Amino acid sequence: NMFSKYFEDIMVFEDGNISMIKLRFISFFTHLIKTGNQNTQNYESFFALEKINDANTLKSVFNAAESLAAELTAMSSSEIYSGGSKAVRQALQLVHREYALDINLKKIAEAVHLNPSYLSSLFKSETRLSFTDYLANLKLSHACELLTDTNRSITEVMLESGFTSQSYFAKVFRKKYGLTPKEYRLSGGKK
Repeated sequence: NMFSKYFEDIMVFEDGNISMIKLRFISFFTHLIKTGNQNTQNYESFFALEKINDANTLKSVFNAAESLAAELTAMSSSEIYSGGSKAVRQALQLVHREYALDINLKKIAEAVHLNPSYLSSLFKSETRLSFTDYLANLKLSHACELLTDTNRSITEVMLESGFTSQSYFAKVFRKKYGLTPKEYRLSGGKK
């Protein structure tokens, strides 16, 4: 993913010097937190910065930084569109919370009290993605994390990411990454 690429660039640039790498991440995230919304300026973010600071292996620096990045992204996903409608913000929060469950446009539309086709067009105009694509991307990025960070079977990864059909999972995964989930795992998450 983009984050691994960023981490590799920093590694090369700082020649694997852990103190310099930590410093770079801390200043990067501090800037993100400060320029982000007021909502992201919370104690958890600063606590996560401490975790980066206390990490003593490159892997633990990477893991701490990656989980902070994911947390900030999840927070901002419901905030990025703050200029948008309340309905889409609520829909995004629900999608991020329940993407691994059996959710679909109809259920989300009911939850935010809108007609599904109206929510669909509103969602697309505000996020630039169709509801289906947004949901699939979210599920796929979760699947990628599980494939690289856990030893769970492909079937477990598929189910935990909210997919119910093995063939559909393999098809959308391959379409997005050019690899099967198994190949992706063997490549260590290198697309």
